[in-house]
Amino acid sequence: MDRPPAVVRFETLSLIACLLNLAASLSGGHHSIGAILGAILGVALTLWVSRGRSRPGRTINTALFVLGLLVVIVGAAVMARTFTTGFGLTMPIFGITLLALALNVVALGNVWSKDATAWLRRETQGA
Repeated sequence: MDRPPAVVRFETLSLIACLLNLAASLSGGHHSIGAILGAILGVALTLWVSRGRSRPGRTINTALFVLGLLVVIVGAAVMARTFTTGFGLTMPIFGITLLALALNVVALGNVWSKDATAWLRRETQGA
């Protein structure tokens, strides 16, 4: 059976978010190896879920999103408190990061949908 549209949207949005995060990290000029490894991990997890039908992958992907969200919240708090940015973070880079987070929220909403969950559980016809 073909993948449900929700899973296709998850994959597309997640991969775009990975590219945005990579661009934001590399444009900051810091941790380029970490940025590349993070992008590779993001792509691998996305494909594990969307092509490999992995429920554990979906859970790991969600947990890493929550961890990333906490990092962004701390970064925003530092920027608001000091009116400066740390770790080479600039407002445009922070904006790109927020856009990537928004894409990930929508992507995860899709992959946790009823249709996607049934597909991951192989409960759909022809699976």
